[in-house]
Amino acid sequence: MLVSIIKTNKQYHNNSIQNEQPVNKPPDISVDSNTVESVNSFVYLGSLQSSDSQCRPYVTCHIGLACAVMTSLKRIWSDKRLTLDTKLRIYQTLVLSVLLYAAGYWSLQMG
Repeated sequence: MLVSIIKTNKQYHNNSIQNEQPVNKPPDISVDSNTVESVNSFVYLGSLQSSDSQCRPYVTCHIGLACAVMTSLKRIWSDKRLTLDTKLRIYQTLVLSVLLYAAGYWSLQMG
């Protein structure tokens, strides 16, 4: 099995981040004498993974994507020939699906 050092990163997840305790430096990992870069967040299968378990950047990204979809459908919204029911179905199918993609995995926190 070959590992691409260009595509390989490591992420250190520490639950003590939320408790505001100091975080230990993750150990260095080398592949073919190349040190693997340490990152705080990365995109995996379209989902933003972050070290602090916060989903705010991911939710913000999906709100932006849904806004882009809404903007691209401007002609649909202003079309007088389409019924409100048709427009609602388009909204549910194209906009809400983008906005709520993987929402079941978003973490919920108070504060």
